[in-house]
Amino acid sequence: MIAESQENDLRKACFNIATNLMWEKDSLTAEKVDGNIAELTEMTEKFMESATFYVEQVKLLYPERYDHYEVVCKAIEYMDIVFVIPPLRGNYDWFEYTLGTLIELARPQGSLSDETDRFLNDLEFGISIYRKNKN
Repeated sequence: MIAESQENDLRKACFNIATNLMWEKDSLTAEKVDGNIAELTEMTEKFMESATFYVEQVKLLYPERYDHYEVVCKAIEYMDIVFVIPPLRGNYDWFEYTLGTLIELARPQGSLSDETDRFLNDLEFGISIYRKNKN
């Protein structure tokens, strides 16, 4: 079970990404949010369902760690910064697949063969480029 503060952090991350999927950040206004609160709430709740599922999956796979909700929150925040291209209203599949991919990379579910392991070098290279070029 997720603690209330952890659930609030997840909900905030889900709300933020839902908002940014609906509108360009520079065109966001309080009036837009108020006028679309039902749709925004629905998106947030559906994203929360996926996020909670992944928290529980990470918890099952890595019970010795205590950052289950944090890794999911960070993945959603990463998605929000790197992948969001509005408007993607109601694109729940995109959210589910992207979050699932990031969680798999952050907390693997299984082992890889030599063939599939080769791709990890490409991931490490890409991550090193990101780290060199971050602002």
